[in-house]
Amino acid sequence: MKIKFKLSVMVIVIVVVVVAGISMVMLQRAANISLDLGQENIENLVLNEATLWEGRGDGHIRALHTLANVMSGFEHIEPGQRRDI
Repeated sequence: MKIKFKLSVMVIVIVVVVVAGISMVMLQRAANISLDLGQENIENLVLNEATLWEGRGDGHIRALHTLANVMSGFEHIEPGQRRDI
């Protein structure tokens, strides 16, 4: 083999190795960024859903407390007046 051919093959192999290495690093970084963004998105969705359900539960509890406060006043009213009310 001539030296020119050997040199060409070596340069091509080195370039391929460098390009493959850089591609792998960039692919790994892109995958990590994608996973991080996906996890942040899921956390935001879960937080929004939890806030929604907490608000619904608090609304029902608040309605029950209001009803209990209204009904607690009826204990002290005579039965005849309660029927009129």
